[in-house]
Amino acid sequence: MIHSNRSKASFEALIKDWAGILVSDGYSVYRRWVGLRQTCLAHLIRKAKELSERKDPDIKRFGLWATHELQRLCHMAKAPPPSGSGRPFMLV
Repeated sequence: MIHSNRSKASFEALIKDWAGILVSDGYSVYRRWVGLRQTCLAHLIRKAKELSERKDPDIKRFGLWATHELQRLCHMAKAPPPSGSGRPFMLV
């Protein structure tokens, strides 16, 4: 469901007693959600790309790494690596 307004009242009207996983862009109203929440991967990738364009070499390197890993994670959703192959990864 889509609402034309991003206010707290609109959000509460949309969710009512819903108890699923909220996938959001990090807007402040959504950050107050007490249930399960995931930041939208497209927004994370966009932020990582922004970091990869910074002048500070450490921030730039992190942005490049994060962009690559987030895109790899998206690819794995469609084509997961075979068990026991590839680089290991850890979600924390």
